[in-house]
Amino acid sequence: MKRTFIALDIPANQMIKKCLNVLSTKLAGEKINWMVSDNLHLTLKFLGDTEEKTITGIDTKLGEITKKIKAFQVIIKNVGIFKSIRDPRIIWLGIEADSELEELKKSIENQVALFGFQPEERKFSPHLTVGRIKLIKNKSTLPQLIESFQGQFLQQFTVPEIIFYESILKKEGPVYIPLGRYKLMNL
Repeated sequence: MKRTFIALDIPANQMIKKCLNVLSTKLAGEKINWMVSDNLHLTLKFLGDTEEKTITGIDTKLGEITKKIKAFQVIIKNVGIFKSIRDPRIIWLGIEADSELEELKKSIENQVALFGFQPEERKFSPHLTVGRIKLIKNKSTLPQLIESFQGQFLQQFTVPEIIFYESILKKEGPVYIPLGRYKLMNL
């Protein structure tokens, strides 16, 4: 049994690294677990505990899906939070993408449902989680930071592949091991 998920890797450019540095520096006194810029990814489907035989089946389905979807562009811009400004839990970077991202997400949901994984009920909101908030004492700093990044372009790139990952939770943070890489069709 392995803890798994399907994602797009996001290579952090200098703008994203600068943004993460600004956020973590300005919020240095707060209890926030920051993502390492090398681990940034857009989760398309979190599966959780997955049996070996199911991993093999999903591997096959992901190969089939990616033969039908072209590589596409994503734009990373804005900073936001999940839950609420009064009770923030997640700090994220926003992702804008072509319709191919929606099509890819829907295809993955449909195929993993064949293995008993329930489709996500929430509307797909593409984002990069960059910080998990445990506690914020100074609640006025976060809204100001978010406002300062509104409309700010951080990166644009072509997504070449999806990755099927195993996630191993460790005290110092999660370790992601690729179980499979699936190239999208060339533009």
